[in-house]
Amino acid sequence: MERYQTIADQVRLWIVNGIYQPGDRLPTREELCGQLSTTVPTVQKALSLLEREGFVVSRRRGGTRVVSHPPHLHQFGLVFDIEHQHEGYRSLWHEAVRAAAGELARSGNRRFHQYREIDGHADVEDFARLQADVAHHRLGALLFMYPAYWLHQSQLPETEIPLVCFADRGAPGVPVVSTDSIDFVGKAVRRLAAEGRKRVAFLSTGQWQGNNQGSFLALIQSTTLAAGLKTEPYWIVPVSPFMPEGARVVTQLLFSGPADHRPDALVIMDDHVVEQATLGLTMTDLDLVRDVQVIAHCNYPLRPRALSPVTWLGFDVRQLIEQMINVTSLPAHQRRAATMTTIPALFEDELQNTQFLDT
Repeated sequence: MERYQTIADQVRLWIVNGIYQPGDRLPTREELCGQLSTTVPTVQKALSLLEREGFVVSRRRGGTRVVSHPPHLHQFGLVFDIEHQHEGYRSLWHEAVRAAAGELARSGNRRFHQYREIDGHADVEDFARLQADVAHHRLGALLFMYPAYWLHQSQLPETEIPLVCFADRGAPGVPVVSTDSIDFVGKAVRRLAAEGRKRVAFLSTGQWQGNNQGSFLALIQSTTLAAGLKTEPYWIVPVSPFMPEGARVVTQLLFSGPADHRPDALVIMDDHVVEQATLGLTMTDLDLVRDVQVIAHCNYPLRPRALSPVTWLGFDVRQLIEQMINVTSLPAHQRRAATMTTIPALFEDELQNTQFLDT
C-alpha cells in the first residue's frame, strides 16, 4: 500500500468515527503533514482520493470539508445472488429492486451500489469490489436481497457495517426483513369473497412453498375457507417461474370444465408466470370479466405484462428497502436480537404517488 493510501485510510477513519462530522472543515494540508508526518503532495493525493470516494469536498477558499452526506452514512450496498441461467428467464425480483432503489435515490440523499452474483465465493469480480468497499467504509449498510445463508462463513472483512437479509430465514445473527405471504393470501381471498366469487384456484411456485409444501397448502385451504370460499387441493397448482409456459396449460385445464365445477377466480402468486397464465385464460371460452376474476402478484413499482384483466396485489419493494435500512440503523445489540420483520401485501389502489413500470 502506498503512503497516500495509508493517509487516506487514517483521515477516512476520522470521518467514519465522527471525529470530523458532516460539514466540518479538515485541518489544512500543512497541519495534516505535521500530524501524519508526511509531505504536502502525499496529503494532496490522499485528499483527492477521498474526494473521488465522496467523503470530502475541496474549495479554493473554503478548505477541505466533510461532505453533508458521506458514503458511510448515505450509501448502501444492494447485494444480489446469481441469476438462474435458464433460457429466456430474467429475474423480475432483481429488476424490481433496482427500480425501487433508483426511485429512492432520486427522491432523497441516499445512494445504492449494486453487487451481483455474490454467493460467498471470492473469485467473483463484484465480490472483490464489495470487499474493498467494506474495508474502506464506503457503505452504511449491506442489504442482501436474498437469504445469504453463507454469511456466517463469509470472506468479507471483519466490519461493523450492519447487515440485513431479505429471506424467510437468515444467517445466524443477521436480521431478516421479508414479505408477508400469509397476508397476501388472506387479502386476495377476502377481496374475491367481497366481489361475490365462490371458488378459487391458485398458481404458486417453490418460492412461496419453501421446504414445507404441506403446511403451505394447508394455509391456503384454511384461509380460503375462513373467507367463505371453496378451493380444492388440485386447484392449488405449483408452476415453475423458469418454465412459465406451464402456467398457460394449467389455466386452460383449470377453467375448461362446466361452470359450476370450475373455479370462478384465480390467484397468481408469482409475477414470472402472470403473462402465460393470463394467456391461457384468453384461450378458453370464458368471458374474462364475468366468468373469472384474477388477482396477480407483482413487486411494485414493477408490474408484469398481463393479457387479461387482473387486479394487482403485491409488495412495495421501496417499502422493503426502507425497512431494511431502518433495521440496520438500530444499535448493534438490538440488531442482533431482532427477529423477522415483514411488510404487508398491498393492492394497487392502496398505493399513493406511484408511477408503475410495466415489464
